[in-house]
Amino acid sequence: IALAVGALAGMMAWLDGPSEGLLRIGREQGYLPPYFQKVNHQGIEVHILSAQAVVITLIALLYAFIPTISRAYWIFTAMATQVYLIMYLLMFIAAVRLRRTQPEHPRGYRAHSLGVLCLLGGASSITAFAIGFVPPSQLGHQSPLLYALLLLAGILAIGIVPPLLMDRLRKPEWKTQAAGRPPEATSLND
Repeated sequence: IALAVGALAGMMAWLDGPSEGLLRIGREQGYLPPYFQKVNHQGIEVHILSAQAVVITLIALLYAFIPTISRAYWIFTAMATQVYLIMYLLMFIAAVRLRRTQPEHPRGYRAHSLGVLCLLGGASSITAFAIGFVPPSQLGHQSPLLYALLLLAGILAIGIVPPLLMDRLRKPEWKTQAAGRPPEATSLND
């Protein structure tokens, strides 16, 4: 019973945490259309959670088209890892850039060898990213090129195209909330 409760709690954190963060940044910075900024009377971001459910369901349906469960699990895990590695690489670049453009900005912690740390982290991320395109021999992929193309298509569909599209399509009037204020409940019928 404790294992089931723990798994359920972990799943709830994975589902609710990103949607709350997306709502807050979406409102403060104007990255989300008004439709996705609405919450119900309990402050739950129902439209974001519904969109998340649709995307996860579509990804889960892909299990039907990949011959074995272990191969499908490996491909989806590799895709998620590749997207994370891209994010880490962008964070290393941002850290160096912020150190150079805003050296006097007050920060909670200052790494004295930030450039070296970011260089090592970036090189490690790039290396891991490249290795991720090599299919594991245990899963018996027929074509390494097909594996790499499938992985690249997933990375583009999950981690590259949606953020670029939202940034390109956002409008100034989507910015609806001052920083620091909790979201106000709005009617889902509006």
